[in-house]
Amino acid sequence: MNDINRFMESNKYYLVDIFHGKPKISNINIQKKENSQYNLTNRKEVEIISKNKKIDPNTGEEVYTLSKIGGFIKCSLNSYSDDLDIINQEIATLLGIPSSKIFRLVSEDNIKGTINISINDDAIQLNLETIMKESIKRAKMNRSLDITWLKKYAMLPINEETSPITNVEQIDDLITTTIEAIRHNFRLTDIEEKKIIKGYVLMLLLDYITGQEYRDFKDYSILVSKDKRITFAPVYDFNNTLSNKDVIRLNNKYVSKEALIVTLFNKYYSYFKGIARGLNENIDSYKKSIKLIIDNNTTSQYQEIITKNIFSNLDNLMDLENEKKLNFGESRIDMVLTQTSINLNAVNRNQEIRNKYEVLDPNKNSLKEIEDKMLKITEKKKEKKKISASFIIGVIIGLLVLVGVVIFSIYFITNNK
Repeated sequence: MNDINRFMESNKYYLVDIFHGKPKISNINIQKKENSQYNLTNRKEVEIISKNKKIDPNTGEEVYTLSKIGGFIKCSLNSYSDDLDIINQEIATLLGIPSSKIFRLVSEDNIKGTINISINDDAIQLNLETIMKESIKRAKMNRSLDITWLKKYAMLPINEETSPITNVEQIDDLITTTIEAIRHNFRLTDIEEKKIIKGYVLMLLLDYITGQEYRDFKDYSILVSKDKRITFAPVYDFNNTLSNKDVIRLNNKYVSKEALIVTLFNKYYSYFKGIARGLNENIDSYKKSIKLIIDNNTTSQYQEIITKNIFSNLDNLMDLENEKKLNFGESRIDMVLTQTSINLNAVNRNQEIRNKYEVLDPNKNSLKEIEDKMLKITEKKKEKKKISASFIIGVIIGLLVLVGVVIFSIYFITNNK
């Protein structure tokens, strides 16, 4: 039995997370689902069972209830693939891009894998491949439907990796296909549509930064809630590789990666302006945080390669941001106010990464201790008053007079008797 099978068949798992630079190992109760609706390779659908403690408001007694959260466990032939699951998810969180949580999982015989926590157990998840098939089916049944968007997609070149699409308008048609497919099957409010576009664009931005090689219709989804609200699903599938190719396969078409990011800047900049500006103004802090994420989640064998790939993509992104910033047309006041908010977000997110991965120095002064010392420095020391010689002489004379008075009083009282 190989390591993947041994990992999948294990009876016991441990969850590994990092706090202040040190691993924290926790027990986790996992039940495997033998029959899954998903087509899974080297993955298995599971339920995470946890015990929750509540106080009964009527009796005041502790009550324990069981809760179940869905998820997927995974183990890859190449360990860097599982490492990148965690790294990419952490980078998504750092940038404020919605994604499902992924943790390191270790089996009882010490084989490493990951667990991907389900994005939402209360909603129906539909990937875009399913939605596209439904769109084509509806178009065949009803010839009067406006399917201009579908015809545009069909007219895009059937290409190979060696001849990617570079035309910005064609790439925009490819991106728009997803939005139109969702709109074709669901009634969206204006707010829902804008949120879906934003979630979609942020996913593509993350794919560019982390160097994903493909993002086909089957690799992302929407969520349909019980009350029929439609949202774009957080990123949950990372198609990991150590290469940093110039081509990405998007929606079953090969596209120039540089042309894709130019299309995002030209057509969808308002949806990720905050992230791009935050990166540009705080790039050194972000790179330090990303390096901490990489170094703490993979071996030295892969750290340099992954860092080089991501930093290269970030540098290209910053070049485009610097060009865009000059032509966006904001007033100087609006730009200052917006940037202040963006920088605060950047500081908070980077600090969270520092708190997680940087080791606490027991010899390092706490913030309170530092503040106390600063206060002591700024306070003026009280000088001790020197006692003058005349003061001392005066005290002695006073004591002598007092003694003389006492002696005289005793003498006077004795003679009168």
